[in-house]
Amino acid sequence: MRISLNWLRELVDITLTPEELAQTLTLAGFEVENIEDRSTFADGVVVGRVIDCQPHPNADKLRVCEVNIDNSQVCQKGACKYCK
Repeated sequence: MRISLNWLRELVDITLTPEELAQTLTLAGFEVENIEDRSTFADGVVVGRVIDCQPHPNADKLRVCEVNIDNSQVCQKGACKYCK
């Protein structure tokens, strides 16, 4: 069973690190298989804002989008149907 540390903290006042909590639970008779650091799940993900999106001049199903990522303008080509 997976248990979120944040969910557990809503129910119980926990000041232990995840490793200390795992050790304490193991000593109490509960098996802790592993600890997942979910903050690393989004490594490499970049958030940007679509500034402009126009039909591609040479392709019917593609669009050319201007995206602002960290104050840098980037031009992307893609077939995203949600970009209008």
